[in-house]
Amino acid sequence: VIGFIEIVMTDSKSKVKKSNQKYLETALNEAKLLKTLIDDLLDLSQFKAGKTNMDISDISVKDLIASLIVSMKPLTKGKELKLTAKKIDKNIIIKGDYSKVRRIFLNIISNAIKFTKKGDISISCIETEHYVEISVTDTGIGIRSSEKEIIFEKFRQIDYSSRREYDGIGLGLSIVKELVEMHNGTIKIESEYGRGSTFTVLLPSL
Repeated sequence: VIGFIEIVMTDSKSKVKKSNQKYLETALNEAKLLKTLIDDLLDLSQFKAGKTNMDISDISVKDLIASLIVSMKPLTKGKELKLTAKKIDKNIIIKGDYSKVRRIFLNIISNAIKFTKKGDISISCIETEHYVEISVTDTGIGIRSSEKEIIFEKFRQIDYSSRREYDGIGLGLSIVKELVEMHNGTIKIESEYGRGSTFTVLLPSL
């Protein structure tokens, strides 16, 4: 479905009225959201069934975060928002499945961008005796204390607007939690409602 819609939208021979172009864009966005839902549900079912393979390697945290910044910056377009990384020691290494670790932070950063209209999103990292702590801090809408735990539940998304303003079906952070635990790590959140949030992922250090 997504493929055929994109063909119609990009085919120079296709004569689509401007008014109908908007309908195609809406259909494309909804189809992509549905695909994301299906992919997320399949991933969660595989996690629960223990059928997910892990391809463990050494991961440079500095290189990982640099890659994330490049990938996620386009999502800040149209917002008064800066996405930056604090200085990170090039010698900090973690062991993990690169694609899965990357997905953890893609989800966290995309959430930060979604719920932050203006200000800053910064990524930082420190290494302790037992853990590497990678944090994503934003100046977004924040989370009430009573809701800090439920955001990791399936199909739960916080939306404080009077009308549903934010896209999504509330599976992203459930997947993040599963992926973090697969790496024998933990995730914690510090947040002040209306002032922003910090998500910190603790992964075992070498």
